[in-house]
Amino acid sequence: MLRLIGGAAIAALLLTTPAEAAQKTTAFTQGSLSSGLAELKRTGARTYSFRACDLGLPDGQRVVAFASFNAGGSGALQNKVQDANGTRNGCGKRRRIRVSAANARKTIFVRACLRNGPRGEIHSCGATARLTPN
Repeated sequence: MLRLIGGAAIAALLLTTPAEAAQKTTAFTQGSLSSGLAELKRTGARTYSFRACDLGLPDGQRVVAFASFNAGGSGALQNKVQDANGTRNGCGKRRRIRVSAANARKTIFVRACLRNGPRGEIHSCGATARLTPN
């Protein structure tokens, strides 16, 4: 079934190449009972979809993730997402990230970690993944 959409939406679809839309990276985290991932997916020339998913047992540990232009240091803790409640129920709400034209071709670094409850200590961060736009 074909559904008609607005002109701006059609223009956005035509300006997004298949290579842009297909780009994504995944970062993982693993604790003693908990595990999870963060997924950053390119959805347009300057837009990304970012989410965190809990894959572990219902233990109160949440997956919290960060996407940044900085590989480390305090600047790396930007654009935070986390899973809904730490009970292996899947993924939290997707966050839409729009980057400036100056940053459109910069590498984005993604890190997934665990957190004790909704505001607890962040720990067990996995290796940093990266997405470099083509």
